Amino acid sequence: METRVFGKTKAKITIIAMGGCGLGYVDQIEADKAVKLAMDHGINMIDVAPTYGKAEIRLNPWIQKYRDKFFLAEKTLKRTKKGAWRQLNRSLERLDTTHFDLYQFHAVSSMEELHQILG
Repeated sequence: METRVFGKTKAKITIIAMGGCGLGYVDQIEADKAVKLAMDHGINMIDVAPTYGKAEIRLNPWIQKYRDKFFLAEKTLKRTKKGAWRQLNRSLERLDTTHFDLYQFHAVSSMEELHQILG
């Protein structure tokens, strides 16, 4: 799988990411099959969000075993510092990890929202 260096981080991430939304709506067995298939094809970037059902919970066993192999992206729909901070910490707990490699504000659709986020 082809990779690119992610900005100034020096992290080499695959040009194809695994979107984690689908993991939230299947059982652990199906989620495991999907993550294993992605890994078997060399995908190392996984994108997940707390709004994706049980995706963080389904991904947790894989993060526990292979955290150093993944570039983990997370996002929030919260638009305030307090709300985003609370959601970030909840996601860290659900995935039982110390950090995300990328944290994003999801679905910013207006300048008003952007101004609210940047406060």
